[in-house]
Amino acid sequence: MNLPARSAARLVLGPASRLRLRPRRSLLFLLTITIVLPLVVALSVAVVGDLKTLGLCIALAVGLTILARPFYGITAFAAALYIRPEEMIYSLRSLHLLEMLAVTSLLGWIAHLIVHRERPLRTPEITMISCFGLVAILGSMRSGSALDAVDAIAKLVALVILTLNLANTPERYRALKATVIWCSAYLAAFSAFLYFTGGAMDEHGTFRSQATGIFSDPNDLAAALTAGFALCIPETLRGSTGRRATYAALTVLIVFSIFLTGSRGGLLAFITVLAGFGICYTRHKVLAAVAAVTIGLGIVMLASAHMRDFDTQDASANSRFHFWENGIYLATHNPVLGVGYGAFPALNEGYTAHNTFVLCLAELGVFGYFFFIGCLFYCYRNYPGWSAAEGEEEQAANDMRSSRLALTGYLAAAFWISRTYVPVLYLLAALPVAAQLAYAARSDMVKLSPRQTFRDYSSIGGICIGSIIFIFFLAHHFA
Repeated sequence: MNLPARSAARLVLGPASRLRLRPRRSLLFLLTITIVLPLVVALSVAVVGDLKTLGLCIALAVGLTILARPFYGITAFAAALYIRPEEMIYSLRSLHLLEMLAVTSLLGWIAHLIVHRERPLRTPEITMISCFGLVAILGSMRSGSALDAVDAIAKLVALVILTLNLANTPERYRALKATVIWCSAYLAAFSAFLYFTGGAMDEHGTFRSQATGIFSDPNDLAAALTAGFALCIPETLRGSTGRRATYAALTVLIVFSIFLTGSRGGLLAFITVLAGFGICYTRHKVLAAVAAVTIGLGIVMLASAHMRDFDTQDASANSRFHFWENGIYLATHNPVLGVGYGAFPALNEGYTAHNTFVLCLAELGVFGYFFFIGCLFYCYRNYPGWSAAEGEEEQAANDMRSSRLALTGYLAAAFWISRTYVPVLYLLAALPVAAQLAYAARSDMVKLSPRQTFRDYSSIGGICIGSIIFIFFLAHHFA
């Protein structure tokens, strides 16, 4: 029998030799704790001061924890993505907190793979997001924004890969989902607080709630809150009475904050989620669809005047359709890799596309658009032969439905805004696949045959063509 060198050495040395090695490691650890670490802290206090030293110690402790448990890092990343502490605490603005959490989690995950001699997960979703990132970076070389593209796109690729590899058990998946729900509730409460304390956006006499950073636009805020609503509302149907009441309160808070945004796209996304919930969680599908439409019309009537105004001749709506036409025009003249990451506004009178799909097509070309749609495609596709582990069937079905519903709501809102490179979209896109992997009874069900892969790619190509034609005719008709 051939043994690895390390195993053979253990058999040769025996227990006595292992006992002689342990005091050396203990002595090194003791010297580090009693001499080296105090000297480093004392030097730091003398050079940078008490408060900064305390911050460095806290950062070091958090970093070591994430390196040892990288799942904590991806959970902290999700929380920081919503809470935006670097935009509320001035001293954190130069730390690049999201980048630090992503890099530390990535290093911890790589170290875990090396120590435990494991292979990284390989799924069609990871293939799609990796190719998407590669095309985006290659295309950015034409526009001279390669460094910006690497900084933005690498974060998105790492987020999806880490989420799928680390949220790999039902307990971890539920912890990550709960983080998104509670952070959405925080975002709802914080935006409502700003709204009633004079921090709302004044848009020609109409006040609309907003938050900070990527959520400073009411439309972006509404999209994130709608996804949180989709994740939260199924939780009101199961568990203890106290648990259901807690999630019901969070649901009311999120819905209230969605209406404070005054976002028309957010309202359409909210109605989409409401209809999807009725169809997915009730037996009478037709009755649920009719009820959802009725409730949706009632909501439209009760909403603010800005949310009810769907006039396509409105200046905002009309310019949006014009931008879509321009984006498709640019894609036809730069079909392979597009005009490059971040280059669309310069070719569109300084404005973005106001459509996540059009912006992707225009800046990344047909290849980037194919892989982008592919990422979304595998969020809704069940792997062949997939089944949940014994005893987890109902929970798995609920988590997969709610995560797909959250992504659907976000995409409904993202159809009217540009969210192509925003991490929230990719976190939500990773959740359905992570749920399927976490609850899977078999670990080999992610392997697709060449025939299945060809069918999937054909379907993705058909969706790409159909969506482009749909957007073109919609823009051409209303522009």
